[in-house]
Order: sequence, then structure tokens, then C-alpha cells
Amino acid sequence: MSAATAQECPDLLIDRLNIRAFDWEDEPITDNPFESLTEADFQAQVVDLAELRGWDVALHSRGPKGRPDLFMLRGDRLVVAELKAEKGRLTHEQRICLSYLMASRKVDVYVWRPSNWNQVEKTLA
Repeated sequence: MSAATAQECPDLLIDRLNIRAFDWEDEPITDNPFESLTEADFQAQVVDLAELRGWDVALHSRGPKGRPDLFMLRGDRLVVAELKAEKGRLTHEQRICLSYLMASRKVDVYVWRPSNWNQVEKTLA
């Protein structure tokens, strides 16, 4: 008897792929692996990547409400990013500030969530 291939037994393949999802009974299984990443953890990852790629990074921690989280400068390029957890929402003040920055057309403005990691990597390349 020959071994079954994944094409012949799609349920077997699905079972193999889902085995790890059931290894931790205490942790809920979600459809979005980024849902549990906090904004602070995500910010640390973005800052690490930016610095690794030669960007000067300024973190916003105090100042006017609505100011974006990160200002990143490399050469003559300025990237401004507001970071949000996967389900985070922009405040009214953040929307206004980001609108002004976008209107200048001299700044690359982003709102990034953990699920936008591919865009983060491309932007900071």
C-alpha cells in the first residue's frame, strides 16, 4: 500500500497544519496572530528595525495630543508613523495631525498595525 499524498487526503494535511494550534489548551486560538501584540511591543519592533536600517528615530512620548508615535529620518526622507494595536483606533486629534502632515506632501505618513509588517519592512528598506 502506498502512502497517501496531501492531494489525495486534504483532511490529513489540514490536521497536520493545525496540530500546533491545539498544543496550548489555556491560550485561545484566534484567526489573527497579531491580535495579542500590544502597541508598545509593536513599537519596539518597528524602532529596532528602523535603527538597524540606519534611520534616526524620534519617539513621541509627550507633547500635543495627536502627535504621531514615530518620526524617522534617513538622508532627505522623513517617515512619520502612527502605530496601533491590531484593533486600535485613531483619535480625532490623531486624524487631524496626520491630515496636516499628509497635506505637506514632503513627509511619508503611515498608520501601521502589526499586520502591516510587510509594508513596514518595505518602507524602511
